Amino acid sequence: MVPSIVAAGNHEYSKIVQGAPRGLSQYWQPQFAFPENGPAEFKENVYYTDYQGMRIVTLDTNLRGTELDKQITWLDGVLANNPNKWTVLTFHHPIFATSPGRDNKEVRDKLMPLVEKYSVDLVLQGHDHNYARGMVTNVSEGTNAMSEKSDTVFVVSVSGPKMYDFTTKNWDDNGAEVKKSTKNTQLYQLVRVNGNKLSYEARTATGELFDGFEINKTPSGEKQIKETKPANQ
Repeated sequence: MVPSIVAAGNHEYSKIVQGAPRGLSQYWQPQFAFPENGPAEFKENVYYTDYQGMRIVTLDTNLRGTELDKQITWLDGVLANNPNKWTVLTFHHPIFATSPGRDNKEVRDKLMPLVEKYSVDLVLQGHDHNYARGMVTNVSEGTNAMSEKSDTVFVVSVSGPKMYDFTTKNWDDNGAEVKKSTKNTQLYQLVRVNGNKLSYEARTATGELFDGFEINKTPSGEKQIKETKPANQ
């Protein structure tokens, strides 16, 4: 058995489920067994897991409006009472989109204040079928949810063969910078934690290192981020 921490994407939602016009697949709960520590109305699709000094929080960004607001309220409490050294958020729709014409503004506006308030270490996302890794670098005009002190790493990745075009426009327009990116490349990630160090690698389907970095935390909690370059670069 391989433990899984899964975030619901748009393809996990059906147009008609048990007579309702839209809802999470009826196969979700029978197929997975996740913690029931999230909001009661989002049983097993919004939850958190503590593992070896890391709190991994899974959200459902298919749910917007008041349903996203309820997740934000819950998330605030989960991050405020986090005894772990490391914090990772995972959800489907990226805060900074990487495919042309996409922009998840509501997700960004509602999540970024908490990401920065609690200095989340790593945000893992998908949906856009390409790869980008970066950080917030400055405040963009009209974007009041971000600060110049952000030290969170954002990753958008794809593991399957279906690929989309790539653009940094949504990052650029919202004060973020892409440090490493690619398209038409299948990737998987390895994240390792050893005390005050978090190591991240993105590898191709053949196992070659494509991208990597380390986050080291000082005793005061300050982060120092070091790039890990592949051998051929």
